[in-house]
Amino acid sequence: MNRRRRPPGQSLSGLARWAPRFARREFGFMFWETGMMQRHQSFKSEGGLRQFLARRTPMHVYYSSAYYEKPGAPTMEEKEWLGADLVFDLDADHIDRVKGMPYEAMLEEVKSEIIKIVDQYLLADFGFDSEHLLITFSGGRGYHIHVRDPRVWDLHSHERREIVDYITGTELDSDALFRRVPLEIKQWKDRATVKYGHRMPKPEAPGWPGRIAQGIVATAERLEGMPRGDAVDRMAAVAGVGPKAATEIYDILFARHGGVRGIDKLRRGEIDIFPSDKLLEPFRSIFVPPALDLGKRETDEPVTSDIKRLIRMPHTLHGKTGLEVVPMRRKALDDFLPLRDAVPRAWTDEPVKVSLRAGIKLTMRDETFNLKEGMNLYKDRLEGGYQFLRIRKFKAWTAAGLIAASSGLVALSLAQRGATAVPLYMPVHAFLPALLVMIFIGGILEMFFRNLSIKYAKKDSQRFLMIQNSIARAKVLILVCALLALLLFAPLSRSAIEGSLNGPPVPWTLQPSEAGTLPFDNQDGFGVTRYLQIIVTLTAGQRIVVDITKGSTSVGPPQTIGQLNRPVAFGIETDKFYVYRVTFTNSGLQPATFTYQLYRGMFSEMFTLVPGFAFAVLIASLAFFAYLRPRREQYERAAIYSAGYETRVDAGERLYSDYRPVPEAPRPAPAPPSPVPMGPLPTVSPFRAPAGNPVPQRPAAAPPMPPPFPVSPPPVAMPPPPSAGDVFAVGAALFSKGEYGLAIQRFDEALSLNPRHTRSLLAKGEAFLRLNRPREAMAAYDDVLRHDRGNLDALLGTAAVYAAERRWRDVIDLADTFLAMQPGDPEMLLRRGDAQLALGRRQEALISFEAALLKRPSDASILARIEKAKMDIASLQSRALIASASGNLDQAISLFDAILKVEPENANSLVGKSVALRRAGRVDEALASLNSVIARNPGHGGALLNKGRILEERGDLEDALEAYDKLLELNPGDPDAWVAQGDILGKMGRDDDAQKSYRQALKLAPNDEDTKGKIVALEQARAEEGQLLRELFQIKGIGPAKAKALRDAGFHTLEDFRRATEDQLAQVRGITRKVASDIAKHFHPG
Repeated sequence: MNRRRRPPGQSLSGLARWAPRFARREFGFMFWETGMMQRHQSFKSEGGLRQFLARRTPMHVYYSSAYYEKPGAPTMEEKEWLGADLVFDLDADHIDRVKGMPYEAMLEEVKSEIIKIVDQYLLADFGFDSEHLLITFSGGRGYHIHVRDPRVWDLHSHERREIVDYITGTELDSDALFRRVPLEIKQWKDRATVKYGHRMPKPEAPGWPGRIAQGIVATAERLEGMPRGDAVDRMAAVAGVGPKAATEIYDILFARHGGVRGIDKLRRGEIDIFPSDKLLEPFRSIFVPPALDLGKRETDEPVTSDIKRLIRMPHTLHGKTGLEVVPMRRKALDDFLPLRDAVPRAWTDEPVKVSLRAGIKLTMRDETFNLKEGMNLYKDRLEGGYQFLRIRKFKAWTAAGLIAASSGLVALSLAQRGATAVPLYMPVHAFLPALLVMIFIGGILEMFFRNLSIKYAKKDSQRFLMIQNSIARAKVLILVCALLALLLFAPLSRSAIEGSLNGPPVPWTLQPSEAGTLPFDNQDGFGVTRYLQIIVTLTAGQRIVVDITKGSTSVGPPQTIGQLNRPVAFGIETDKFYVYRVTFTNSGLQPATFTYQLYRGMFSEMFTLVPGFAFAVLIASLAFFAYLRPRREQYERAAIYSAGYETRVDAGERLYSDYRPVPEAPRPAPAPPSPVPMGPLPTVSPFRAPAGNPVPQRPAAAPPMPPPFPVSPPPVAMPPPPSAGDVFAVGAALFSKGEYGLAIQRFDEALSLNPRHTRSLLAKGEAFLRLNRPREAMAAYDDVLRHDRGNLDALLGTAAVYAAERRWRDVIDLADTFLAMQPGDPEMLLRRGDAQLALGRRQEALISFEAALLKRPSDASILARIEKAKMDIASLQSRALIASASGNLDQAISLFDAILKVEPENANSLVGKSVALRRAGRVDEALASLNSVIARNPGHGGALLNKGRILEERGDLEDALEAYDKLLELNPGDPDAWVAQGDILGKMGRDDDAQKSYRQALKLAPNDEDTKGKIVALEQARAEEGQLLRELFQIKGIGPAKAKALRDAGFHTLEDFRRATEDQLAQVRGITRKVASDIAKHFHPG
């Protein structure tokens, strides 16, 4: 095959746009002569790179995703890493389904995957701005995505790996997406029974929840389209399902029960379609794995996690394919075709001889080549692609001709009607007929060219898409034209429009012999609205004289109006633009009062020609629609884009869960109070008392304690033993004084008298909560719920226990149950909102808090919670990270503090703050911040890594090593952690162990030049140390012990000994003056 090479840099243009921070990047090249890469190159300007490419003509050109202080330094350590773009690489090798596909189809599949990664993950889930994304076709078999948001520059390998894990769905806990919620509540007297079911996210929910829901619905819809037997067999083949469960699930999904099918409920996010929970696990086994597979996206993890990666440079050529590495923004990706848009402009249409081992069919630049095995000489061998090019060219020339003709006709019409620029007069009615005719002709020609394109399309799927698009346009035109024609043809419309242009008559009074002038233009500058007549009415006085001039010409003789209250109309010409002046003169002997009204209307063509044009376009569009509709049906069956093949994905974003409204059951009236005389007792719980066991309200001041043993009325001689209520009263008084331990003892006494005394159990639970003993509090509330499952106060107390133990999801589930029984309860709404806020579900929390505010409009604590929920934590965190990376440390710390004030346990903000504090020199505060993260989450990788770095900088090598060991115990696959451990071991003199750590890191990241350099440096240091020991052992009196003492004193190299004086050597422990003198003479022979 004859190969024609050209310099890869020939098409470089605007490099700074595609490679910002150009001078901070490293460059690498591979040449035609050797298979080795030449890297560690840097260029200060684009011109220097151009000269290099022109001189050396490399086969491949790469540049770094990382930025360096010294990008041209020979080792990675010397370069001083400043940050790196976040890079994703998707190649055909990563997608199993493209194997065996033709090259063109394979590239289309890879592009569709890249679009999903960008739209669904980078833009939607991570919230990056599309302006910070650069997408490049690699020139070979895939695409690269460069995220150049400053927030990602400081991310290290393990953090980038977490992003890849999210996109690929690694270790995704899909079971957590199915929530247990109350479905039905039955209440009888003071007892309530709750029937529970499960909910899954709605298909329109954001992130992975919505993605999995869409996948479940899509799987169900595929089963719906299959014969019943095939669908049941497919479900039964899933491990752990079996024919019986598969049949039941099929019937539940696709048979109507009460008029509703199960699949319709799935689309709403409901899975309460099973009569029992035993079918839930088979349902998950059938539907969740394929849903996960539908949502997962593939990407090359080593490329993304490598913070020193070299990647192909935009606008260079791929050395194997010869195609251009094309950069683009997201909006250009949909229409990008590699074999059209990545073919270098330097490729000409000259014949080229190619020798092929096997035949191939290929389309390039819209030309389809069908090449056979052996030697081929092809020129102008076309199979449909060239026709599209010719149609587009012909269409463009036709459009240019129409535009030119229209422009000429418009200019001629305006000239005939006396159009001027000053004053502005460009009458629309002059050129409107010609313009509308030309537009109509253009529309007919557009339909003709559209039909021609459909005719020459090569695939039925293309024809179907083009027809579908054309029909959609025709429908819009039909609707718009029908409305326009009906509106403008209707007489009432004209009356309404012109009526709105005219105001009431204007009164004017003139004294005897006084004159007044009214000047006005007869129409606006475009002739759309114009004055048709002026109506004058004398209302008082003897007479007035009306004299009208048009420009400088008088319009007839002056007319006298002498009759009162009789309108007189004067016509106004509108054939051209005129300035009118109407002079009113009072020729009587008395003051004269009159009114005038300028009557304005629209140009007549608006109500004749425009609706006529709309009607003509309507008829043409209807004809085109009728022509296309049977053709759409003809190609629909074969088109992969037809309705039969589309996966349903609902639009919209669901921000909160909606709950089934449950009518509030009336609560039974409280039981009559105990006959024992008692004063008001302090409330021991903020919760409402259950029916039959009321809790008195807390008074302003503690009342006197009632007597523990009330005196029985006569004729009983001995007082009765205290009741449970009496003992509870004593405990309540102790509780109100803050003596919770003693109060619990009294409550236990009451419970010994009546094990089901509800007030004592509730008060005991709250007392345990006050003592920070949530487990014992939970036992008390469970005792209440054991005999009264619908007790709202016990449920509130249980929610408080869950909150104390940070079991936020349990709080939300319990709140849903509670609010189904007691809608709008402010206490539980607040509990639920706090839990949602702790989980980062700020929109849902805001809804809960606002619902609570409706019940307590002036509650300051609720208002504070609402302000907290409205705070945009993600935005603040981004600003803080950017400020930290930019060196604005005080601003970064202030922003992190603002986040932590709202979310004191936000681990990412604590770690980010520690980094800013360390850079600011506030090391102790940084360590305290990291320790607070590790105390709550001992396995937090970022906290352990940063703690190790701080301890290493302080010289606490043992503690730093312990932090790195812990990190590796939790994440042995983190190469950065192995390198950090190796650095510490090297500083501790444990070179062999350091070597092992570096080699382990190199196994995980084989291309890391920095790690390779550390291994080489360590080997060199060991060689130098061996030579130094041999030199020392030649000196009389020097053995291993004294050699170690010298090393510990800081004498590590030959140069250290050559610079040392005899006095400095003699200060080393164990080194006598004589030995010091011998050492000095040995290393200073002169």
